[in-house]
Amino acid sequence: MSEHQAVDDRRRAARLERRENNRGLFIITLLAVLTILEFVVAIVIDDSLGLILGLTPFALAKAWLILHYFMHVYKLWRGEEDHS
Repeated sequence: MSEHQAVDDRRRAARLERRENNRGLFIITLLAVLTILEFVVAIVIDDSLGLILGLTPFALAKAWLILHYFMHVYKLWRGEEDHS
């Protein structure tokens, strides 16, 4: 591998890392916003059934974000040869 290729590979890796970090920050911010909205819904709704119906979408959305972006559950169904 030439020095030029090595520099290109390092730059590519740095761009990928920045993109992944930005995605992580976006997901954390989204989780925070969902939590705030969840809190507001919990304060506003008095009815038990209304609470369940109002909070369930928030809980499911947050669970999916965490499972997908932080726990990488989707990788469980990939083949053995893919280690990315």
